[in-house]
Amino acid sequence: MHQLGILLAAGYGRRFQARQPQGNKLLAPLANHHSVAATSLHNLRQAVDHVIVVMRPDSPELYEQLAQPNCTIVESELAHTGMGASLADAARAALQCYAQSPASTVLVTLADMPCISAYSFQQVQQALQTHTIAAPLYQGQRGHPVGFQWHLLPELTTLSGDEGARSLLQRHGIQLLPCDDAGVCFDIDEPDDLQHPTLHTFLRSHT
Repeated sequence: MHQLGILLAAGYGRRFQARQPQGNKLLAPLANHHSVAATSLHNLRQAVDHVIVVMRPDSPELYEQLAQPNCTIVESELAHTGMGASLADAARAALQCYAQSPASTVLVTLADMPCISAYSFQQVQQALQTHTIAAPLYQGQRGHPVGFQWHLLPELTTLSGDEGARSLLQRHGIQLLPCDDAGVCFDIDEPDDLQHPTLHTFLRSHT
């Protein structure tokens, strides 16, 4: 069965733009000559067969960077209302793509998280063989990817607003997987994060 990924790339990055008014953190270039979002997508693509990327409409430069092989772009009209709406649109697209042959698991991660290791993706996928929902835990903090068994996709389609998947986690519980991968909790939030040691260490080890 297929392994599916969902990359959420519809955020506004307001804290980043507050420091860099003309900047888009997802398009910020990294030392690997790719953007933050393109690197996040690359990492996820290594772990799954197909990625559904959710972004806001009218994001042509981001669209161009993320329209990769084995990727489906979903432009979410309600993305401005929050992550729940983006997840719901991604889940609907996934159910449509795999109506005849469901995937086995779904890994959800964010386009501003370019440092998640291959092992962390694999650890969550393995946990989903026996747990409904799973995610890494780094120094007491839950990180990404958050993994779901396929049968939860219809419930994801009901999400809205900025709740994310919290209602599903409360309903079904989540298996937390302790790890030593700082990348599962590291995101690009402000321009200074582009110089963070976690990012530099990851890029050096993946060149």
